[in-house]
Amino acid sequence: MLNSLGVRLFREPDAGNLPVRFDERQQETEPSHTGLRRRRVSLVSSHPRLQPLVLDATPPARGIKGSLVGSLSVWIPNNLISGEGFLGTGAPLSADLNLVVQVLMGGALLMGTFLARRKHYRAHAVTQTTVLLLNLAMIATVMWPSTKQQVVPAFPGLFDRWYFAVPSIHAVLGIAAESLGIFIAMVVGTKLVPEKLRFHNWKRWMRAELLLWWTTLLSGVATYYMWYGARFR
Repeated sequence: MLNSLGVRLFREPDAGNLPVRFDERQQETEPSHTGLRRRRVSLVSSHPRLQPLVLDATPPARGIKGSLVGSLSVWIPNNLISGEGFLGTGAPLSADLNLVVQVLMGGALLMGTFLARRKHYRAHAVTQTTVLLLNLAMIATVMWPSTKQQVVPAFPGLFDRWYFAVPSIHAVLGIAAESLGIFIAMVVGTKLVPEKLRFHNWKRWMRAELLLWWTTLLSGVATYYMWYGARFR
């Protein structure tokens, strides 16, 4: 098309450079002017810093294990603290589990005493040591966090209300029972205790520990009742 000055406004299609159409795979659907398909060069392969993205719906085994451990590490503490217990008192799951475990440990100590009377000293030592270690775990994971959250803020007025007084007495008795048990185990099984502090009257010390432990257990049951049982009535 020519204007009045004789200048062509629109250029006619170049017969030697025909347009090329591509499909959804970015491949030519029509041959080029040479009759051959043009070579398609990938942007990723032409640029050394770009890496192809590989989508894989199957996670590696290590990732599955890590995800499972991470989920359990979050689920277990949350459910122990906020999960509902199974004794029907409205107590959290951690309190119900602790109560049951403490009663079982008290029974295990009685069984250990029976084993000692039957002169099964090795089984007696294994039973008592297992109870001591398990009680340490329960103190660290259940009892101390509960005491820190519900009792320590009331200090120094711990004995103004039974709600704080009973668990305070239980905590003192529990520390004494656990400490005495560890001391007895060290005297019997190790040589770390100096000779001046060692004892030889086994029965007296064992009976004292058993009596102190069961007194602590009863005070723990009273604490459970004050916190959950009395409120549930």
